Amino acid sequence: FLSSLPYTITIPYGENDVMKDIVVVHAGLVPGIPLESQDEGNMMTLREVERQIDDTWGVSRVGGDTNDIVPWASAWNNKKK
Repeated sequence: FLSSLPYTITIPYGENDVMKDIVVVHAGLVPGIPLESQDEGNMMTLREVERQIDDTWGVSRVGGDTNDIVPWASAWNNKKK
């Protein structure tokens, strides 16, 4: 049963002719990667991302500079501004 469920749910949201989608995901998304290109494993387990040398975000790896590791939602919100 669980394997038949989607990795994300998109909920249309908006008012005054301004529509935005709310995306619900179990764990996390990597900022800067389109939703359709996100890794399914990350959507189930991701908690933190790490700033890369080229100023993009990547999956946090053990041994990285802890100053560059943040909760994925914080990085996503900064990316959207």
